Amino acid sequence: MLELKASRFFQAALQSGLIDEAGLAACFGQIPREKRTPDAVDRRLARQAISTGRLTLWQAQQILGGAVDGVQD
Repeated sequence: MLELKASRFFQAALQSGLIDEAGLAACFGQIPREKRTPDAVDRRLARQAISTGRLTLWQAQQILGGAVDGVQD
């Protein structure tokens, strides 16, 4: 099973300061286990953060793209 902390999105989102570990864990928990694959978990985690209002679409896209500074707006 894939661990949350192995996700690049998890690490970048934490570093951005926009979402905390508990928020990311809640999002991860909403992803069905069979969909937590290494090649898809970052996108799915981003989608959950957007759908729960924890991140905007723009913020999630920036984090997925590797930007962690200046994504507060």
